[in-house]
Amino acid sequence: MNCAKPRAGWREGWAPHVRMVLWVLAVFVVSRGIVLVAAHSALQQPVSASDFMVPMFRWDAAWYAKITEHGYEYADDGKQHNIAFFPLYPWLTRLLVPLMPGEEHRPIWLAQAIVSHLGFLAGLFFVYGFTRRLGNESAAAWALCFVAFFPPAMFFSAGYPEGLFLALASASGVALLKDRIVLAAVLIGLAAACRPTAVAFVPTLLYCAWKCYGGSSRRIWRLTAVGLLSVSGGLLFACFLAYRFGSPLVYTRNFEAWLDSHRVYGWWDMLVCQPWINRGEHFVKALRDGPVDVRHLLEPAWLTLVWIPGILVISVNGLIFDRAELRKFYWIPIFLFLIPYVSSRGTPPTFEAIGRYLSVAYPVWVAIGLWIDRGRWKPLAAMLLAIMAVLMAYTAYCFALPGGPFVG
Repeated sequence: MNCAKPRAGWREGWAPHVRMVLWVLAVFVVSRGIVLVAAHSALQQPVSASDFMVPMFRWDAAWYAKITEHGYEYADDGKQHNIAFFPLYPWLTRLLVPLMPGEEHRPIWLAQAIVSHLGFLAGLFFVYGFTRRLGNESAAAWALCFVAFFPPAMFFSAGYPEGLFLALASASGVALLKDRIVLAAVLIGLAAACRPTAVAFVPTLLYCAWKCYGGSSRRIWRLTAVGLLSVSGGLLFACFLAYRFGSPLVYTRNFEAWLDSHRVYGWWDMLVCQPWINRGEHFVKALRDGPVDVRHLLEPAWLTLVWIPGILVISVNGLIFDRAELRKFYWIPIFLFLIPYVSSRGTPPTFEAIGRYLSVAYPVWVAIGLWIDRGRWKPLAAMLLAIMAVLMAYTAYCFALPGGPFVG
C-alpha cells in the first residue's frame, strides 16, 4: 500500500506535462504538414529530398539567406539593401550552417528551416503555458490551434524570423505573468534584434514593471533600465550600422528608398483607413465585373481585409471587458498593427504583410482559447479552424507558386 501512493502522485504530477507535450507536438506536426504539402503542390515538378524545404524560401527568405552567407551591405544608390532586415535570425542560422549537409545554398536553407521550426515549436510551448496559467488545459489547446492554423502562420515554416520572434515574445509574456521583469526585458530585447515591431511589447513591459516595483524610490531608474534593456537588440543593431556604414541613419535612408518605389498615403488618408477602402472597392469591383476566378478572390492580400479588423476588434474588446490579468497584454496586437502601418504610410506590400506581423500577437489567440472554453462555441470554433487551415494551405500554395501573388 505504501508503494502505491508515490506512484499515483508521480502520475498526477507528470500527466499535465505529458498532455502539454502531446498537444504541442500534434498541433505542430499537423499544421506544418499542411503547409509543406500545400507548398509542394505549387511546384511544377517534384524536388529531391535534400531540397524538401525549397518551396518555403522565397521573397524575404532570399534576403536573409544573403545576410547569412555574405553579411550586410549598403550603398546610397536609391535601391533597397539588406540592412532592412534585423540580424538575430540570420546570425543564428549562420552558426548552424557549418553543421548542415549539402552544397550550394542547401546548408543555409536547412539552417533557416531548423531555426524557424524550433522557434515555432518553442513558441507553441510558451503560448500553451501562458494560457494554462490563466485558464485550463482545454483553453490552452484551443489557443495553440488558433496560433498554428491562422493563415499567415504558414510563415512559421518559411525562411523568416516569425517562428523565433513568436518564441521570444510569448516567453516574455510568461515571464511577465511571473513578475520576472528583467527576464522579460531581455527576451523582448532579443526579439528587437529580430524585428523592429518588438517595440510593440515595450508598453506592456513598462506597465508591468511600474506595478511590480511599487513605491520603490528607485522606480524611475529601474524603469529606465528595463526600457533600455527591452530595446537593446535594436540599439545594438544601430551601433553596428554606425560602425560598419558610418551612421545608424542608413537604415532610415534605405527604408525611404523602398518607400519611394511604392505608393504611400497621406496622414489623413491613413486616419480614415483609405488603404482598407481602396482594397474593399477593388474587391467589390472584381465581384461586379465577374465572372471571377475564386482563387483570385481568395488571394492572401484580400484576406488582410478580414484578419486585421478582426484582431483589432478582439483587442479593443479585451481592453474594455476582459479580466485584469490579460487586459494589459491587449495593447500588443494594437501596436503590432500601428507600428508598420504608420511607419510605412500604408504602402500595399506592408499593408499585406501586417497579417504576418500579427501572427505573433499571442494575447489574441490566448483570449480566443479562453472565450471558447468558457462558452458554448466549440462546434463553431472547430468549423472556423477548419476554414483557417484551408486558407493557410492556400496561402502556402500562393507563397511557393513560381510567379504567384505576394502574400506578405
